[in-house]
Amino acid sequence: MKKLYNSNNKNIIILIVGLSICWLIYCYIFKTFNYTFGIVFSFFYILFFFYLNPEKKYYVILFTLPFASIFKIGSGLPSSIVLLYILYIIQVLLQKNTKIKTIDYLFFVLIALLQFISMSIYQGSYSNLLSFILNILFMKVCIYNFIQLNNKQTVLYNSVYIYSVAMCLTIVSADIFPEIPYIVMWEKQTLLMSINRFSGLNADPNYYSQLVLVAICLLIGSLLAKQKKTRLLGLLLGVFLIINGFRSISKSYALSIIVVIATSFYYFINSIQNKSYNDRLKKILLSIVIVNVGMISLIFVIQEFVIPIFEMRTETNDILTGRGDIWKEYINLMILKPEILSIGVGFANDANILGKELGVYMAPHNIYIELIIGCGLVGIILLLLLFRDLFKHFKYTIKSPYFMFLVIFLFTSFGLSLSSNDAFFILIPLIILLRTGVNSNEETSDNNTYTS
Repeated sequence: MKKLYNSNNKNIIILIVGLSICWLIYCYIFKTFNYTFGIVFSFFYILFFFYLNPEKKYYVILFTLPFASIFKIGSGLPSSIVLLYILYIIQVLLQKNTKIKTIDYLFFVLIALLQFISMSIYQGSYSNLLSFILNILFMKVCIYNFIQLNNKQTVLYNSVYIYSVAMCLTIVSADIFPEIPYIVMWEKQTLLMSINRFSGLNADPNYYSQLVLVAICLLIGSLLAKQKKTRLLGLLLGVFLIINGFRSISKSYALSIIVVIATSFYYFINSIQNKSYNDRLKKILLSIVIVNVGMISLIFVIQEFVIPIFEMRTETNDILTGRGDIWKEYINLMILKPEILSIGVGFANDANILGKELGVYMAPHNIYIELIIGCGLVGIILLLLLFRDLFKHFKYTIKSPYFMFLVIFLFTSFGLSLSSNDAFFILIPLIILLRTGVNSNEETSDNNTYTS
């Protein structure tokens, strides 16, 4: 089978450097002209994107993702990244070796139709509907693409480092141009100034910390996959992201990083046990060292970062920072309007319905509630059927250190809304690449073509 992706080390490096320079320049211009210049920038960026092959298109989308909040032509409009989705989807579907099954087209049409009906009944935003539908189609096309790739691990490693570099660049950009977060969320300037929490370019410290966690988990997965060529780069990027993640003063980040450290040492010890040492004693001694380093790291992180963050954030608020009261309101809404549970009210339309029915205009801050209210049980079932390939390979995914990414995503989903961020629609398809674990034959063969 012909490879859809055929990576080249030099080209990947050039792409990363070129995009980095491009976005640094745009950040300076954005700070100076706000969204005014966004029209010009979006036009040339999309024009450049149009001439790339599918591999480069996917990499550019990953690199652009952390910059989505400023990749707009207006503050009230969706990110221009949806246009990149469309171009990618069209080009991939035109490939002769990409044929989506008829049943999947049916599931997709039913989801779109159900959302359209829900939006019409409950007067939701059709722009949110368009963004949601495009994200779903993009995700499905990615899964189809990844399943048939011969060099899955190569594409995964490239994706991890491209996304991580972009995430680091947004942190640097936010430090160089601290005015940008206030431009992005001008209506919350007072709040941002009062809480004094770092939020990158996203203007929301919680979503910023979630994006950072994604990069950390994927980097650790790559480091544990025995990629010596990029180990130093991965360590530097990982340390930088871990430190800057704490700047968000996010309680979910503080708890998540404990899980990340603990599970990463677990996978690391497992990888040592799988290595072929002649001396069994070396394995035992090395495992003891790793366990001790891991325990010291956990104790240090908990004492120096986690406990202070919790003390700082719980002086005037409860441990859930008000989210518990919001969840109660949505539970009351479901009791008051049980018909909502069938077809939903339309994605990202939940806060409007809650406001109309109970007078509380607040996003659910919980992906599970958001999906139930927005899509309904029928919509959720259709989504599960459409993305059944993810569950088909799930048992293999657990063996991989990248499984941390999925665990952290499921954990942070309790306190954040999916509609505010496209990150996981794009990154979840990467899970399909992980089905073989870290010691697979496929990975070994891919080491010869690894290009990050």
